[in-house]
Amino acid sequence: MTWIYHNYAGLKSKSAAGRENTQPESFTTSLNSIFTLFWVVLGQIDPNAANVVTANIGSSVTTKYHWFTKCVGYFLYVFYCILIQIAFTNILIAVVTTIFQKVIDNADVEWKLARTQVYINFMQDTTKMPSPFNLIPCAQDFRNFTQWLREITGKEEGVRVRFTKTGFKYEFDEKRTTEETVKYQVNVFKTIEWL
Repeated sequence: MTWIYHNYAGLKSKSAAGRENTQPESFTTSLNSIFTLFWVVLGQIDPNAANVVTANIGSSVTTKYHWFTKCVGYFLYVFYCILIQIAFTNILIAVVTTIFQKVIDNADVEWKLARTQVYINFMQDTTKMPSPFNLIPCAQDFRNFTQWLREITGKEEGVRVRFTKTGFKYEFDEKRTTEETVKYQVNVFKTIEWL
């Protein structure tokens, strides 16, 4: 494009109405061509960038039109704009396809994770049963009840069992648990020191 437009750099013409036209500097130098084509990539298209302005000859007001140069310039400019749009559309399609493929590849893992979360919520301490069976106590409730009886009778210290809406809850005494944890950690450190 610079090769076509460099001869027209800085030319001015005056119309019969007295209006002055100057050759756009879009493609007159290599640097201007690079800047113009860069802004085309970003969507800032100037429709008059490929215009050709010829100087008036002498004192005459008649203007010579270089229609072939103008047609070739506009053709190359429009061809570049269309080519860039096609390239970016293909890039967009490739990116969307890649992301979609990653989602499809991870769909099985995501489904298993969601199913596992549902199972974990379903099979916690208080097992949830469907409507006719939720009236019958489950094994976990029997275990919690026996632990509660052991706590009442004093056979197991440091353990507290309380009854809630969902059944019996088995809770450890925090002080006793902390003491046991500290003793265990001390034993582990002593074992490590011996190694």
